[in-house]
Amino acid sequence: MITMKKLEFLIVLFLADTIAWACLAQPAATNSVPTNSPANESWASISNRWGSVPLTQIKQAADHGEVTAAFYLADNYFNGNGVAKDQNEGLKWIKSASGKGYAKAQTYFGYLYEYGTAVPQDYNAAAKLYLLAAEQGNALAQMSLGYLYECGTGVPQDYDTATKLYRQAAEQGNARAQNNLGYLYYKGTGVPQDSTEAMKWYRKSAEQGDELGEANLGWMYGQGDLDKRNYDLAEKWMRLAAEQGSPRQQYLYAKLLTEEFDKSGKWVPNFQVASEWYRKAADQGYAKAQFDLAELYYYGRLGDDQRANCISWYLKSASQGNAEAQAVVGKLSLYFPNNELLKNVDAIQALRQSGESGNFDAQFLLAEKYQTGDGVAKDLAEAFKWMQKAAHNETQNSQVGDAIYKLALMYEKGEGVSQNISESHNHFLQAATGYGQPDAAFRVGQMYESGEGVPQDDRKAVEYYSNQSCDYSVPDKYPNGYVYYGGLTDGAVESMFRLWAQGRGFPTSQDKAEPGYKEPQWWEGNIKTANAQYYAGEIYYQGKLFPKDIARAADWFNKAATQGSPEAMNRIGEMWAAGMNGAPDAKEAANWYQRAAAKGLAEAQYNLGLSYAKGEGVSANPVEAWKWLQLAADQKFPNAADERDKIQASMTADQVKDARTQADKINSAGKQ
Repeated sequence: MITMKKLEFLIVLFLADTIAWACLAQPAATNSVPTNSPANESWASISNRWGSVPLTQIKQAADHGEVTAAFYLADNYFNGNGVAKDQNEGLKWIKSASGKGYAKAQTYFGYLYEYGTAVPQDYNAAAKLYLLAAEQGNALAQMSLGYLYECGTGVPQDYDTATKLYRQAAEQGNARAQNNLGYLYYKGTGVPQDSTEAMKWYRKSAEQGDELGEANLGWMYGQGDLDKRNYDLAEKWMRLAAEQGSPRQQYLYAKLLTEEFDKSGKWVPNFQVASEWYRKAADQGYAKAQFDLAELYYYGRLGDDQRANCISWYLKSASQGNAEAQAVVGKLSLYFPNNELLKNVDAIQALRQSGESGNFDAQFLLAEKYQTGDGVAKDLAEAFKWMQKAAHNETQNSQVGDAIYKLALMYEKGEGVSQNISESHNHFLQAATGYGQPDAAFRVGQMYESGEGVPQDDRKAVEYYSNQSCDYSVPDKYPNGYVYYGGLTDGAVESMFRLWAQGRGFPTSQDKAEPGYKEPQWWEGNIKTANAQYYAGEIYYQGKLFPKDIARAADWFNKAATQGSPEAMNRIGEMWAAGMNGAPDAKEAANWYQRAAAKGLAEAQYNLGLSYAKGEGVSANPVEAWKWLQLAADQKFPNAADERDKIQASMTADQVKDARTQADKINSAGKQ
């Protein structure tokens, strides 16, 4: 929401009310020099009266107590209008008029104290002068004092008093007070939040040409649900604000013009016109506009052949301390390696300046550069320093979770900092719980599964492997919250399904009662690796998590086997042997055992050894049987050594020697 800072608006406002009259055309003067003047007399009338009167006569009138003459003199001396600029003389006459109780002069004098012009800045003195004028009904003083109460500057912060003063001024037609009152209604500060009332006061302000009123009214037309927005009116009012020349309003109008909607939306971005308004603000040195204009060029919004034009605008914005621009400048050479404008740019220094200003992207990138030695000497301590800054950054950026996760790894490995497992665990938990960072969620799942730094809890392990959390932010719609599922790593999916395949970490009845609960079948779209597919097959094969389904089990086992899973191959062999895929087929079973055994799976080696021992699906062969059983026994597979010894009892010494030689050859070669 556009703010209502007074520093910008006072110059404009006093043009329309009491101060900065030197900027106005001087009306024709009269010879009349009255000694009394109504308190609410306009500046135009005062200026018209004294405009052609000789200076000595004006001073004489002022010396005799004519407050408008003293007021007119003060302005002339402050602004150098018709006389040499002289703040001391200006101060003398404004004090004179103010001291006689003239509300316009008191307001003027309060402004001088508020902004430290010709006098030391003194908010308390400003408030007292504004109060004197406000009590006489001066709208500008009421508005100015209301602002001090709203901000708690020179007076205790008091929204009720601020609202009262704004309303008094607004009802007299003061445009800036109308805008400020609208802002209070929009925010619900000091008054009940009321968008309709906010728009009413913004409109009153806007219709008087107040740039903030115009901009805020336009902004409100552009907010809310899509079907409630009116971008034509938003564009109208924000354009009127921009046309008054304020770089901030030009920038905000340009941002409106870059809004995008889907194909059925009512608003089509106009990047070309937006760039013209960005340029108006950028040419006045407005750093945000320079940055956004650079972004239009960089992303090809103004044509792919124009992209390099982004460089000069990024550099201009960065030179003014814009942290976003500095962060981009730090990596521009990657995209424009031979550009002349970048030859003398110190990318690391630009990133450092941005990072010190709090820019997350720069902090994160610096940490990674120091970790790897990319463009800078490798320095793990410096990497830790910047990663810590990024991890503690308060920006609304989902990547903060990545920084916290990487910081956890640095604590875990003792990289750039003394190893601290407790801190590591804390940061893994923070990244997983607060940001749903997938790698951190996987790591926390491992912690709960093994009881590493947390109580051992299979159900918690599954919760983190699945990267799920319960959101309670919309109680009207979901009284018990709803389950949110974040990103998943392949390792997390494998681990979750492995636990379920082992009969561990099953959802409880309480889990299933959650409004957002999803049955395990929901995860099938994330089952991509051979291990995960094998475990999915096991879940259907065993029927512990939900009803046994041999057909679906076989489907997952075949998918896993296609990706080379020996466990799946062995299970398919067992299913053929048991007739689960139709009629029992010992030959097909032995074929699958062979494929899995060749990959070094002990259970498959055992099954294949028995097949050769019994002649099931293959010709009986004691040498082959002994070889495969020996390989299984080497891996401590249950009963493998006993079965080997049974066969060996009927074998010759040469057969045993041959079998041992073959087994040793396979062992020495490693898993096939």
